[in-house]
Amino acid sequence: MPAPELDTLMLQECIDRYRAGERAAMDDLLRAAGARLEKLARHMTRTFPNVRDQADTGDVLQGSLIRLLRTLQTLRPETTRDFFNLAAVHIRRELLDLARRC
Repeated sequence: MPAPELDTLMLQECIDRYRAGERAAMDDLLRAAGARLEKLARHMTRTFPNVRDQADTGDVLQGSLIRLLRTLQTLRPETTRDFFNLAAVHIRRELLDLARRC
């Protein structure tokens, strides 16, 4: 497993490429950040006990990634921190929507 600093540098490179207009960079970014996003979704799902019983972490992650991809069509984060903050917002929104339905 690469060092966290190298992982962050690779993610920042993907963000820079995406900001420059390279569409394939977003695929690379999501693949590289997949484990971190899943961990974030799992952690945030724990704070919603009624959702935790009804929905799998994968379901939450999938719904939030769809929201994130729609947002990334118009908004281009500058740093990995901005990217993960945006991802966290969409995970939270997905969890809130699921909580309303449960």
